[in-house]
This record gives sequence, structure tokens and C-alpha cells, in this order.
Amino acid sequence: MKLRFDKNPDPIPAGKYKSKIEASEFRESSAGNKYLYLRHIISEGAYKGRGISATIIFRSQKTWLQKKGQTRWVQLLNALGWKKCGSEDLLVGQEVTIELTNKDRNGSPYTEVKNFVLPQTAKEIVEEAASNKNKSGVDTW
Repeated sequence: MKLRFDKNPDPIPAGKYKSKIEASEFRESSAGNKYLYLRHIISEGAYKGRGISATIIFRSQKTWLQKKGQTRWVQLLNALGWKKCGSEDLLVGQEVTIELTNKDRNGSPYTEVKNFVLPQTAKEIVEEAASNKNKSGVDTW
């Protein structure tokens, strides 16, 4: 099944978003690069339901591009809390936090997945909740 990227004229603001991997598929570019295409759907907040795609390059004649892909793969596995993944199909339905950035290509703004974010530690969650003005019950811990 060939997946299609939805082009939305309004980029999603840069930041961290919880997402669910909706689709995962190995592809080959016209330049011969072999990569994993991931389709994420934002699962919380004002942009809930918006889709964003990410690619992880596994094979390229450009060494730096292949190394970047290897780094992104390890980053994704770490964000999921996994040590390995036997099939791209196992990624579908998994929840992961993504960090988005905004870029511009010839006057056309777009949003890109910058990082796959490691889950927060309990200490980071408590500190974040404590810094919120609504306190959200953190002072009862």
C-alpha cells in the first residue's frame, strides 16, 4: 500500500507532541536510498488529529545520510523503550512523543519531525507539574 503525505498549508508549531504511529512502510527513493516512512497522528492538544510524516534512511550512498538514519532509528527505539524491532508492522499503533521543527523550502513552510523524544523520568514529570500554575495535585505528593 502506498501512503500519501497530506499537505496542510498551516505548519504545526515547533514543539513536542504525543503521537501515534498510524502507518509504517519501507520505500526506495529515486536516488536509490532505502528508507522507512512513518506516518504519525498527533494524539493530544490543539493539533490532535493532524498528521505528520517522518523518514528514517537505512541505506544511502551518502555516508552522512546513512549515519543520520541509524541515529534516528536508535532514537525511535529508545523513545519507544525497545531494544530492537523485528518488523516495521510492529511500529503501527505505537505511541511516541515527537519533537517538531518548522522549515521553509523555496517560500513554502513545512513541519518536520526533528527528534523522537525519550519518555520523561518521574522526577521530570513532577518538576514539570510543580512549575505549572494550576498545580495539578503535585503538592500532595
